Order: sequence, then C-alpha cells, then structure tokens
Amino acid sequence: MKNNFGTKVSDSASPDKKPGITFVESTDNVEPTPLVVCSVESAALRNPDKPIYYFMKGFSGNLSQYPQPEYKGIPLLSSVRNVTILSLNVTELFEGTPLKSWYQKVKPEKERYWAHVLADGCRLALLWKYGGTYLDTDIISLRSMPFANFTCPESPGTFSNGALGFYHKHHTFLWNCMEDFVAHYNGDIWGQQGPQLITRVLKKWCNTSKLATFIGKECNGISIWITKRFYPISYSAWERYYVHWEKGNIERAFSATFGAHVWNYMNSRKKKSIVAGSGSLIENFFQLHCPITYKNLIQSRNTVGMLGRTVEYSFCGMVEGRETSSEPNHYTCKKCIQLQLLLDSVLELELQLKELQIIWEAEWLIDRTYREIITPKVQHIELKLVKHLDNSGCMGNLSSQALNLKILGMFD
Repeated sequence: MKNNFGTKVSDSASPDKKPGITFVESTDNVEPTPLVVCSVESAALRNPDKPIYYFMKGFSGNLSQYPQPEYKGIPLLSSVRNVTILSLNVTELFEGTPLKSWYQKVKPEKERYWAHVLADGCRLALLWKYGGTYLDTDIISLRSMPFANFTCPESPGTFSNGALGFYHKHHTFLWNCMEDFVAHYNGDIWGQQGPQLITRVLKKWCNTSKLATFIGKECNGISIWITKRFYPISYSAWERYYVHWEKGNIERAFSATFGAHVWNYMNSRKKKSIVAGSGSLIENFFQLHCPITYKNLIQSRNTVGMLGRTVEYSFCGMVEGRETSSEPNHYTCKKCIQLQLLLDSVLELELQLKELQIIWEAEWLIDRTYREIITPKVQHIELKLVKHLDNSGCMGNLSSQALNLKILGMFD
C-alpha cells in the first residue's frame, strides 16, 4: 500500500506488543503543526529500529478520513515506515490507574491549563501501561537514543517531564507519580503536574533534597541524564533556535544531545516561524533531521519574511524557468527571474533585521542610524514586490491560494 507521498505504509505496530517512542496530542486538533510533524519524523529517522507512536485525541483511527490536500500532517506521518498514529481514548487509558478518579471529577472547562495537565497525565499512564520513551512534540531528535529508565533535568533544580523513559511497563516510579498527580493536584499552578511533580517524586525516590548531586548518575535504578541530553538551550534563551548559526558551532553545541527541546510554549506569543533559507538553527534541524517535513511543509510554501511579515507565494505554474498555461495567470520567464531577485533581496535584508532584533532584545545600545537606513530599504522592496505581483496579473491567483500576510511584531 502506498500513500500520496509515494511511500510504502507499513502494518501498524502496537505499543502493548513492542515499546517505542511515544508522542501525545491531548486536544482534538488533527492538523499538527510543522514542528510537531518534525518532532515525530525526526524520532523515526534517528531511531529506525524503534516504533514511533503518535497518540491523537481527535484522531478517529481511520487514516482514509484524512486525505490530502485537506490534511497535511497525518498523511505525511503515515508515510514514514516506523510511525503509527493511534487514537487516544483517555477514559480507557486511565482505567486501572490512580488517574481514573481524578478524570471522572475534573471539569475541563474550568481548568486554566487543561490541554497541558491532561497531557501530563496521559504520558504517565502511557508509560505505565506500555513502557518505552515519552517525548514532547517540540523535541527534535538529533541522534538515536537508548531505551532506558531515565529522567532529565531542564535545570539543576527542576526535572522535566518532557522526556521520560521507562523501558519496562508497570514501573513503580510511574505509579508513584500518578498517585502524587491526584494527591497534589492544582490546575492553577503551571507545571504542578509536570516538572514539579517529577521533581517531588524523584526526591522521595532518591531519598534526597539535593537532586543535582545525582545528575549524570543513577538513583535506585533510574538514570538522571545530563541537561544537555534534551535541554541544551535553556527556556530563557529559546529564541536562539530562530537565529543564524554556523554549522561548526551547531556540531559542538549539540554533540551530547539526543533531542533538542525548542520550548514551543515560550513561542506562543511571538509566533516565530521556520523560514526556508534563513540559515536559522531550527531550519538546520528541519533540513537534517526531518527532511520530509522540511520539503513538504516548509520549503514548499516558499515562505519569505519581509519587515517582520511572512508572505506565502506561488510561481503560478512556472517550473524551472519554463512557461506553462496550467494556470489562467502565469509569469513569463523574465518576470519569474525578476520576482526571485526581489525575494532574495528581501531575505537578505530580513537577516540584517534579525541581527538588530538580537541587539534589541539583549538591551544593547542600538545604532538607530543603521536601523533607520535598513528599514526603509525593506519597505521599498516590499512595495516593489507587491507592485510586481499586481502587474504580473497573478495577484488574484495568489489570493485564491491563500496569500497570507501575518504581522509578527519583530520589534515589539
């Protein structure tokens, strides 16, 4: 059987028969973002010997109900040999665990962080029932990781639940976590059922109040991995993933990293995106570790930023400099080349603006003269681009293909 990506779809694996690497979508969303798709694909690519399970609460269980082009993420992931997409039935999952009574009483509509606390509970129950490794959907896998009983600190005093491993099912530590989840539940405190829970239970497990002394060691059968395994960049510096890095620096900084947690929650306000051709660290990760996602969800959009905006455009049927009449409005070869030159200029100036942004956010002295020179240049090119599109007769066609202008607020 082949899907629309031309890739053979393997028979579905089952977590109760073979433990694997697990991801969870705790909302009813069935169109995962490029970052989520990349996280799942990268885990599959870097761990070809392990099954990858993506549990989705809104997924019906029938892949045929999510065809292209209406859906992108599910068809793409179903093309990956060792990825299995599964429906998440929370009631069934919590049956026979301490979480059952909590789930029966909780009022989701009154919860402040419902999607997050539900995901916190689901990962514990899934690891308890099936074993394996759990990863957050904003962790991009960089290399193969061993199956082991492990946790990992995101900082010396806080042990995250974003990456957890328990090779054998029914581990006592996980049962203790679920009991603590219910006993100390407070939905108004961010992380109470997440990192704070893992930290509380781990202190009891290791019989210590100074967990930092165990980092890089083992405690009662649980390995406490070094922070760089999954959190090489701290949450306070998350924007470093969206700026340009030299390749040599990437190799050195992430040499000890299994998967890079890119702190997507921190990006919920600024909504920084992965821009093809930007040379950013996260673009580098997409290119190397989730190439299918990069090609189909990033590169194919031909996304170019201008003065803090993102413009999604199309060449209206122009392929390799050749005219085609497959679209009612199309570019001549000359217009296509002119448009590409304009887009290249915009991207070059945008990178200069990003450098200014870094200075701005670091509260360094801003060279206002430099900024005043660069900004009008970008505005001028932006106007030229819009005018060129309008004169080309393709603007209407672009609009029908969802030409999308989003204010990103580069200097807010």
